[in-house]
Amino acid sequence: MSTNASEFSDLDNSPNPEHWIQMMLQLPQMAPAINQIRALMFAPIKENRCTSVLDGGCGPGTVTADMAHQLPEALEVIGLDMSDYMLNYARDQALPESVSFTKGSLCDIPFDSNRFDAVRVERVLHHIADNETAVKELVRVCRPGGVIVACEPDVRRIYVHPVTPEDGVVFSRRYSEFMAAGDIAPFLPAMFERAGAHVESQTTVSMTFRDLDNLQEGFDSIEELRNTLREAHHEEDVARLDQAIERHEAFLDVPMTIVVARKLAS
Repeated sequence: MSTNASEFSDLDNSPNPEHWIQMMLQLPQMAPAINQIRALMFAPIKENRCTSVLDGGCGPGTVTADMAHQLPEALEVIGLDMSDYMLNYARDQALPESVSFTKGSLCDIPFDSNRFDAVRVERVLHHIADNETAVKELVRVCRPGGVIVACEPDVRRIYVHPVTPEDGVVFSRRYSEFMAAGDIAPFLPAMFERAGAHVESQTTVSMTFRDLDNLQEGFDSIEELRNTLREAHHEEDVARLDQAIERHEAFLDVPMTIVVARKLAS
């Protein structure tokens, strides 16, 4: 089974789509900081008392439903995803009346312009090669004065303990090649500004995975790290990494960039 993260957007054609659903459901246990990240993303949506929200790349819909529970005034909270497996799972859950799910691409969002009070996208844009178009679409469907909240990994700043910083730099650059869009996080503010939104804030939160033994069952990033070390003839570092994983002393730190933008008036 391929566990290459760049194939995530093609989930329905993967050998085991259920695997990816379980990985997303288990993320809060694997990296507890995701709860803080999601709270920071939700704050401007709640503060603006948004009644119409789009959750782009919603996956299994758990966050979509959580938002609806926390927004009793919301008339509609819509999850958008390209995966039938993800959407079928989402629709099978007990959902608030305001929640619905639609199949579609972020590069061609199937909604009218100025439709939503808020648009949210979490860890999706780095899987999209034409991310500039996706950002334009996110801004297009948001109403003037509405908020757009995006969160993406700063791939080139990934750190794995106990790998040396020098090898870590090489690995993070290599890992960015797995993503369809590479390292998009540093460019998000400029992309939203070009698309017609004013960036109000940019925050970085570290998302740390402390059980790499469990993580490597889901993604091949750890094996790519081993390959990077071997190519640098650092076999002793491979052994040190494996020992740390076995002892549960290794960890993977992924800086996550959260951007809050507001659509400008036409």
